[in-house]
Amino acid sequence: MPAPEAIPKRTSRGEEELKTRKYGLPLSLRRILILVDDVSSVAKLKDKAYGLNGIESALDELTGSGFLEIGEDANGVYLKERAVALAVGILGEEGQRVVNKLRDAPDDPDGLRGVLKSAVKLVKLTIDEAKAEELKRKADEILG
Repeated sequence: MPAPEAIPKRTSRGEEELKTRKYGLPLSLRRILILVDDVSSVAKLKDKAYGLNGIESALDELTGSGFLEIGEDANGVYLKERAVALAVGILGEEGQRVVNKLRDAPDDPDGLRGVLKSAVKLVKLTIDEAKAEELKRKADEILG
């Protein structure tokens, strides 16, 4: 059972389920997955889901099935996924080396910062200076 102050985060699998219904989650679990906003704690989600039963067991099931991350490393994993999506959005197909570097980055914010710094240099040297600056600016927004 997740701690009340824990903040569940959707994984890429969770995002994919919301967009495509690929995994066919039952409606009761899908409702909980929709409520997860990557900001609200478990306690806050219980308030939002007033009237829905079994929130904690649903969160456990969604976590066990890979749709959510709950724990100390969830924030780092979430930041890394956002950084990868950012690089794909800015660089497209020509940024595959950068995307691979980001996917291999550590799951902690400091390690991700270091990899992003080297990724920006790589983009600047091999792709485009303007795209490198855009990547740096948006990555700084993500990492705070």
